[in-house]
Amino acid sequence: GGASISDWCALQPKARALGADAWLVHPPLNRPQIIPDGDPMLEAIARQLAADRGARVSVVGHTCNVGDADYNASLGSRRSERARERLIELGVPAARIDSTTKGEDNPVCTNETRVGRMNNRRTEIRIEAGSDRTEDR
Repeated sequence: GGASISDWCALQPKARALGADAWLVHPPLNRPQIIPDGDPMLEAIARQLAADRGARVSVVGHTCNVGDADYNASLGSRRSERARERLIELGVPAARIDSTTKGEDNPVCTNETRVGRMNNRRTEIRIEAGSDRTEDR
């Protein structure tokens, strides 16, 4: 089965401890989709960015180590791009979103267990506060 809302919520303190504002998990292997419970987090991030028009957001896709490194880099990119696209749909200007991948290179858990691999299949989101609160030009 996939991740539950309790699994997803349990990851958020760990994300913050590692410097991310949020993690969106991608439990299905080889899939870029964000679990449905991740959408409220993206909505909250969009609201935060609307309140601070100078803020930027960094979206980084990650994978577990199943598959080869090139494929995982591509999958991580598709994961970060999926979150980026959703933020744009929610009104965040594309120019304020940096999207990249780390592929399998930055695990936060062991890849030796199913739960560890699930935690490594994630998109990390970091918000950099802006220096002003003016409208985007």
